[in-house]
Amino acid sequence: MSSQPSVRSTAIEILNSFNNNYRNYEQRIYSFAKNRSFSPRDKNYLYKLVNGVIIYQKLLDFIINLTYNRSIKRLESPALNLLRLGIYQKVILNTPDHASIYETVEAAKKVNRKDLTGLVNGVLRNLPDREKWQKELEKYEPIKKLAIEYSHPDWLVKKWINEFGHSNTEKILEFNNNYTKIFFRHNSLDISWSQLKKKLEKRYKQIESYKLNNIHLFSVSNPGQIINSEIVKNSWVIIQDYSQIFPVLLLNPQTRENILDACAAPGGKTSLIAQLTDNHAQITATDISHDRIDRLEQNLESAKTDGVTVKVADATRDNYPNFNKILLDVPCSGTGVIARRADLRWNRQPSDIQQYTGKQLKMLYNMAKYIDDRGTIVYSTCSMEEEENWGVVEEFLNKKNFKVDDARNFVDEKYCDEKGAVNIKPFRHKLTGSFAVRLIKDK
Repeated sequence: MSSQPSVRSTAIEILNSFNNNYRNYEQRIYSFAKNRSFSPRDKNYLYKLVNGVIIYQKLLDFIINLTYNRSIKRLESPALNLLRLGIYQKVILNTPDHASIYETVEAAKKVNRKDLTGLVNGVLRNLPDREKWQKELEKYEPIKKLAIEYSHPDWLVKKWINEFGHSNTEKILEFNNNYTKIFFRHNSLDISWSQLKKKLEKRYKQIESYKLNNIHLFSVSNPGQIINSEIVKNSWVIIQDYSQIFPVLLLNPQTRENILDACAAPGGKTSLIAQLTDNHAQITATDISHDRIDRLEQNLESAKTDGVTVKVADATRDNYPNFNKILLDVPCSGTGVIARRADLRWNRQPSDIQQYTGKQLKMLYNMAKYIDDRGTIVYSTCSMEEEENWGVVEEFLNKKNFKVDDARNFVDEKYCDEKGAVNIKPFRHKLTGSFAVRLIKDK
């Protein structure tokens, strides 16, 4: 038997390294794949395995509980992850039994856990069929049933049902588990759209193109081909989610304006501001740590942006000069982008939302000091939680001399709510969730 680590054994090594936290899991997948010189196909499969086990953890553990004749809490992490990996292959990927069982047993050997091969083989060979475990699910009350079936925390499912209703919540949960579309934003600082489109059409038969105001985005069926091509390497495109364009559209940046992006890393919105002003605005981009600033500078240089002033600063308390416009894309719970980040569903607690709202208000109050009269602050999040969105904004408006400038003046009304904010919901727009509101300072 070859001593070369397999994709499955590498997936187990990665999962064992997290201690169920999963933070920065994508970076860890990338590092392992690079160190082991995996082919693009193997890299993709490694990502699918690790990402899938994280996403479906709750459902996988439910199925284990139906088979394992002791408490699942007694299983050590390597054993639990091997079982999760085997069940994920069988139940979600529909891998044939002989392959899912044999390969998982072999993965146990590859990670030097031959002592677990009997357990893994025994449990995986005696799994209940789909009809049986789905019948078991019917015994649970609706919230618990949804939480297990779609593998989300109970508290979040309950919260969303209270806010959006059962049907819309189920649509969100399904979206979070299945949404994989990658969007590429045309970078007009480096190439015209007509030139880029010709290059794309030579290589890809099917391109889905979108236009938001004067910004071109597109997606293809195999985004990995573009990510690994000169199209990305030459920065002719920027990988940026559709929903994350709206805050910059609300900002409506113009040439010669003095603009602050106060929570700028990793830099997608900053580069878009530069793009829309053809590098002729006076842009300052700040973030809270040197690590984040380093990443921001690298991405801005790659995107061909010129003249952006980059600084470390804390938007909750540091002093700034005055600006005509400020983009405040605040740290948040990220519940709108769970489809993009599998770890978020397990790394968030109800108390986190209250902590974020406190920080978000501090940022808004601080930024209000440094905006010109009649100047614009765009407040945005990638959260779907009302507390972090209108809750924060309305508390701010009650204490500060600002007013809402209706988002429908800047973007298609189908993306906006009745109060005048961009308010993207997966069950309505089939896009990752986001919120953005344009605030004007009165004299």
